[in-house]
Amino acid sequence: MTYFSHIERLLWLKSHTLVEKQCMLWVGTTINYRGVTYGRVKTRLCKTGSCKNYYVHILAFMMHNHTFITPHEVISHLCGNSLCLNVELLSREPHSVNCRGKFCHAHNSCNGHFDYLDCILF
Repeated sequence: MTYFSHIERLLWLKSHTLVEKQCMLWVGTTINYRGVTYGRVKTRLCKTGSCKNYYVHILAFMMHNHTFITPHEVISHLCGNSLCLNVELLSREPHSVNCRGKFCHAHNSCNGHFDYLDCILF
């Protein structure tokens, strides 16, 4: 098993699927950040690196897409559920687009986000 497989397995074991919404919800450790609850896990991204805390949706996105996230990017929950790990419902985008997505979910209406994926409203 590769090191990244270990992280992917951890994410899978600590989540469950909501079929009606397609969300895969994190049921492990959480943290509240600015009034929003996010899944959190402490791990290292390489065998020799130091352990640090990661939001689980960001880890899921990075593992699935074999990429890292820059400090200027966010991983948005298109479904509006901050505990969702389903990579099909996550999108890499600038903070400004992420803020518009939160507005869409608050008003249950999405008018699109230019070159980025539309929100998924249930």
